[in-house]
Amino acid sequence: VDVLTHVCYEVAAASDSAAEVLYESVSFSNPDATAHVFEAIDAFLGIEDSLTTRRAGLVLSGQSDLLTQWSTNQESNPRLVCVCLRSFTPLARRHKAVMDELRPAVHAWAPWALRFLARFRDARAADEEAARIKFEQTPTAVPPPAPSMVVYGEAPEECGLAWSVRAARALENLRGLVAELGGDPDALAQPEGGAGAGGPTGPGAEGGDDVDAAGLGAAAMAIDDA
Repeated sequence: VDVLTHVCYEVAAASDSAAEVLYESVSFSNPDATAHVFEAIDAFLGIEDSLTTRRAGLVLSGQSDLLTQWSTNQESNPRLVCVCLRSFTPLARRHKAVMDELRPAVHAWAPWALRFLARFRDARAADEEAARIKFEQTPTAVPPPAPSMVVYGEAPEECGLAWSVRAARALENLRGLVAELGGDPDALAQPEGGAGAGGPTGPGAEGGDDVDAAGLGAAAMAIDDA
Protein backbone atom coordinates (compact mmCIF):
# COMPACT_ATOMS: atom_id res chain seq x y z
CA VAL A 1 0.00 0.00 0.00
CA ASP A 2 2.81 2.41 0.84
CA VAL A 3 4.45 1.70 -2.52
CA LEU A 4 1.14 2.32 -4.29
CA THR A 5 0.78 5.68 -2.58
CA HIS A 6 4.35 6.67 -3.40
CA VAL A 7 4.21 5.65 -7.07
CA CYS A 8 0.85 7.30 -7.78
CA TYR A 9 1.45 10.60 -5.99
CA GLU A 10 1.00 13.37 -8.60
CA VAL A 11 1.55 10.86 -11.45
CA ALA A 12 -1.51 10.50 -13.70
CA ALA A 13 -0.16 7.58 -15.75
CA ALA A 14 0.68 5.56 -12.65
CA SER A 15 -2.74 6.32 -11.17
CA ASP A 16 -4.44 5.13 -14.37
CA SER A 17 -2.48 1.88 -14.30
CA ALA A 18 -3.12 1.34 -10.62
CA ALA A 19 -6.87 1.80 -11.11
CA GLU A 20 -6.84 -0.92 -13.77
CA VAL A 21 -4.89 -3.29 -11.53
CA LEU A 22 -7.29 -2.70 -8.64
CA TYR A 23 -10.25 -3.30 -10.94
CA GLU A 24 -8.80 -6.61 -12.10
CA SER A 25 -7.96 -7.59 -8.53
CA VAL A 26 -11.60 -7.23 -7.51
CA SER A 27 -12.75 -9.01 -10.68
CA PHE A 28 -10.72 -12.13 -9.93
CA SER A 29 -11.16 -12.18 -6.14
CA ASN A 30 -13.10 -14.70 -4.16
CA PRO A 31 -15.63 -13.26 -1.68
CA ASP A 32 -13.32 -14.12 1.23
CA ALA A 33 -10.30 -12.43 -0.38
CA THR A 34 -11.60 -8.92 -1.03
CA ALA A 35 -10.64 -7.20 2.23
CA HIS A 36 -7.03 -6.50 1.27
CA VAL A 37 -8.12 -5.26 -2.17
CA PHE A 38 -10.52 -2.75 -0.63
CA GLU A 39 -7.79 -1.64 1.77
CA ALA A 40 -5.62 -0.91 -1.29
CA ILE A 41 -8.49 0.95 -2.98
CA ASP A 42 -8.98 2.95 0.22
CA ALA A 43 -5.30 3.92 0.22
CA PHE A 44 -5.43 4.73 -3.51
CA LEU A 45 -8.43 7.04 -3.07
CA GLY A 46 -6.88 8.61 0.01
CA ILE A 47 -3.76 9.95 -1.73
CA GLU A 48 -3.88 13.70 -1.13
CA ASP A 49 -2.62 15.51 -4.20
CA SER A 50 -4.03 17.26 -7.26
CA LEU A 51 -5.27 13.94 -8.74
CA THR A 52 -7.66 12.97 -5.93
CA THR A 53 -10.79 13.69 -7.97
CA ARG A 54 -9.32 11.97 -11.01
CA ARG A 55 -8.73 8.77 -9.03
CA ALA A 56 -12.30 8.74 -7.75
CA GLY A 57 -13.47 9.09 -11.34
CA LEU A 58 -11.23 6.25 -12.48
CA VAL A 59 -12.61 3.91 -9.84
CA LEU A 60 -16.27 4.87 -10.26
CA SER A 61 -16.79 6.01 -13.83
CA GLY A 62 -13.76 5.03 -15.87
CA GLN A 63 -13.76 2.57 -18.74
CA SER A 64 -13.32 -0.25 -16.17
CA ASP A 65 -15.29 0.98 -13.18
CA LEU A 66 -16.36 -1.05 -10.17
CA LEU A 67 -20.08 -0.27 -10.20
CA THR A 68 -20.55 -1.44 -13.78
CA GLN A 69 -18.51 -4.56 -13.05
CA TRP A 70 -20.67 -5.48 -10.08
CA SER A 71 -23.91 -4.81 -11.95
CA THR A 72 -22.92 -7.25 -14.68
CA ASN A 73 -21.71 -9.92 -12.22
CA GLN A 74 -24.95 -10.24 -10.26
CA GLU A 75 -25.88 -13.61 -11.71
CA SER A 76 -22.42 -15.08 -12.26
CA ASN A 77 -20.97 -14.24 -8.82
CA PRO A 78 -23.68 -12.92 -6.46
CA ARG A 79 -21.74 -13.60 -3.27
CA LEU A 80 -18.81 -11.53 -4.50
CA VAL A 81 -21.17 -8.68 -5.45
CA CYS A 82 -22.79 -8.82 -2.01
CA VAL A 83 -19.43 -8.58 -0.25
CA CYS A 84 -18.28 -5.77 -2.55
CA LEU A 85 -21.42 -3.72 -1.95
CA ARG A 86 -21.05 -4.33 1.79
CA SER A 87 -17.53 -2.88 1.61
CA PHE A 88 -18.39 -0.12 -0.81
CA THR A 89 -20.57 1.93 1.55
CA PRO A 90 -17.95 2.55 4.26
CA LEU A 91 -15.33 3.07 1.56
CA ALA A 92 -17.41 5.76 -0.14
CA ARG A 93 -18.10 7.58 3.12
CA ARG A 94 -14.39 7.86 3.82
CA HIS A 95 -13.69 9.91 0.69
CA LYS A 96 -15.38 13.17 -0.26
CA ALA A 97 -14.28 12.84 -3.88
CA VAL A 98 -16.06 9.50 -4.10
CA MET A 99 -19.26 10.92 -2.62
CA ASP A 100 -19.09 13.82 -5.07
CA GLU A 101 -18.65 11.37 -7.96
CA LEU A 102 -21.53 9.16 -6.84
CA ARG A 103 -24.08 11.89 -6.12
CA PRO A 104 -25.01 12.96 -9.70
CA ALA A 105 -25.38 9.34 -10.84
CA VAL A 106 -27.23 7.92 -7.84
CA HIS A 107 -30.35 7.23 -9.92
CA ALA A 108 -28.24 5.23 -12.40
CA TRP A 109 -26.54 2.78 -10.02
CA ALA A 110 -28.64 2.68 -6.85
CA PRO A 111 -31.73 0.86 -8.28
CA TRP A 112 -29.93 -2.31 -9.34
CA ALA A 113 -27.80 -2.39 -6.18
CA LEU A 114 -30.75 -1.98 -3.82
CA ARG A 115 -32.86 -4.56 -5.65
CA PHE A 116 -29.99 -7.02 -5.87
CA LEU A 117 -29.27 -6.93 -2.13
CA ALA A 118 -32.95 -7.33 -1.24
CA ARG A 119 -33.33 -10.35 -3.51
CA PHE A 120 -30.05 -11.89 -2.42
CA ARG A 121 -31.00 -11.46 1.25
CA ASP A 122 -34.37 -13.14 0.72
CA ALA A 123 -32.95 -15.98 -1.38
CA ARG A 124 -30.22 -16.74 1.13
CA ALA A 125 -32.68 -16.56 4.04
CA ALA A 126 -34.86 -19.15 2.30
CA ASP A 127 -31.86 -21.41 1.70
CA GLU A 128 -30.72 -21.09 5.30
CA GLU A 129 -34.20 -21.89 6.63
CA ALA A 130 -34.44 -24.94 4.37
CA ALA A 131 -31.05 -26.14 5.60
CA ARG A 132 -32.13 -25.63 9.21
CA ILE A 133 -35.31 -27.64 8.72
CA LYS A 134 -33.43 -30.44 6.95
CA PHE A 135 -30.91 -30.60 9.78
CA GLU A 136 -33.66 -30.78 12.41
CA GLN A 137 -35.45 -33.54 10.53
CA THR A 138 -32.34 -35.63 9.86
CA PRO A 139 -30.68 -36.84 13.08
CA THR A 140 -27.48 -37.84 11.28
CA ALA A 141 -27.16 -34.62 9.29
CA VAL A 142 -24.16 -32.38 9.81
CA PRO A 143 -25.07 -28.72 10.37
CA PRO A 144 -23.91 -26.52 7.48
CA PRO A 145 -20.86 -24.46 8.40
CA ALA A 146 -21.33 -20.73 8.74
CA PRO A 147 -19.26 -18.69 6.31
CA SER A 148 -16.25 -17.10 7.95
CA MET A 149 -14.45 -14.28 6.21
CA VAL A 150 -12.91 -10.91 6.83
CA VAL A 151 -14.83 -8.21 4.99
CA TYR A 152 -13.67 -4.60 4.64
CA GLY A 153 -16.04 -2.39 6.64
CA GLU A 154 -17.20 -5.13 9.00
CA ALA A 155 -16.22 -5.51 12.65
CA PRO A 156 -14.07 -8.54 13.56
CA GLU A 157 -17.01 -10.20 15.34
CA GLU A 158 -19.01 -10.10 12.11
CA CYS A 159 -16.72 -12.51 10.26
CA GLY A 160 -19.10 -15.42 10.84
CA LEU A 161 -22.32 -13.79 9.67
CA ALA A 162 -24.82 -15.82 7.70
CA TRP A 163 -25.19 -14.62 4.12
CA SER A 164 -28.75 -13.41 4.73
CA VAL A 165 -27.61 -11.28 7.68
CA ARG A 166 -24.61 -9.89 5.81
CA ALA A 167 -26.86 -8.95 2.87
CA ALA A 168 -29.42 -7.35 5.20
CA ARG A 169 -26.74 -5.20 6.83
CA ALA A 170 -25.27 -4.31 3.45
CA LEU A 171 -28.71 -3.25 2.25
CA GLU A 172 -29.37 -1.12 5.32
CA ASN A 173 -26.01 0.62 4.95
CA LEU A 174 -26.54 1.18 1.24
CA ARG A 175 -29.99 2.66 1.86
CA GLY A 176 -28.37 5.13 4.23
CA LEU A 177 -25.70 6.03 1.69
CA VAL A 178 -28.28 6.57 -1.06
CA ALA A 179 -30.23 8.90 1.24
CA GLU A 180 -27.05 10.84 2.06
CA LEU A 181 -26.48 11.27 -1.67
CA GLY A 182 -29.94 12.78 -2.13
CA GLY A 183 -31.75 9.70 -3.43
CA ASP A 184 -34.94 8.08 -2.14
CA PRO A 185 -34.00 4.46 -1.39
CA ASP A 186 -37.63 3.32 -1.23
CA ALA A 187 -38.47 4.76 -4.63
CA LEU A 188 -35.21 3.64 -6.23
CA ALA A 189 -35.65 0.09 -4.94
CA GLN A 190 -38.99 -0.37 -6.70
CA PRO A 191 -38.89 -2.99 -9.46
CA GLU A 192 -38.83 -1.68 -12.99
CA GLY A 193 -42.41 -1.00 -14.00
CA GLY A 194 -43.48 -0.11 -10.45
CA ALA A 195 -44.41 -1.98 -7.30
CA GLY A 196 -45.45 -5.57 -7.81
CA ALA A 197 -43.40 -6.13 -10.97
CA GLY A 198 -41.29 -9.14 -10.08
CA GLY A 199 -39.83 -9.74 -6.65
CA PRO A 200 -37.48 -11.94 -4.68
CA THR A 201 -38.82 -15.14 -6.26
CA GLY A 202 -38.69 -13.83 -9.80
CA PRO A 203 -35.91 -14.11 -12.36
CA GLY A 204 -32.47 -13.73 -10.85
CA ALA A 205 -33.46 -14.49 -7.26
CA GLU A 206 -29.87 -15.65 -6.75
CA GLY A 207 -28.85 -12.08 -7.37
CA GLY A 208 -29.59 -11.25 -10.99
CA ASP A 209 -31.34 -8.17 -12.27
CA ASP A 210 -32.14 -6.72 -15.63
CA VAL A 211 -29.37 -4.15 -15.67
CA ASP A 212 -28.63 -1.84 -18.54
CA ALA A 213 -24.88 -1.78 -18.06
CA ALA A 214 -24.42 0.28 -21.18
CA GLY A 215 -26.83 2.87 -19.85
CA LEU A 216 -24.97 2.99 -16.55
CA GLY A 217 -21.69 3.45 -18.37
CA ALA A 218 -23.19 6.20 -20.51
CA ALA A 219 -24.45 7.99 -17.42
CA ALA A 220 -21.02 7.74 -15.85
CA MET A 221 -19.32 9.09 -18.97
CA ALA A 222 -21.78 11.95 -19.04
CA ILE A 223 -20.69 12.88 -15.52
CA ASP A 224 -17.07 12.88 -16.62
CA ASP A 225 -17.88 15.10 -19.57
CA ALA A 226 -19.94 17.53 -17.50
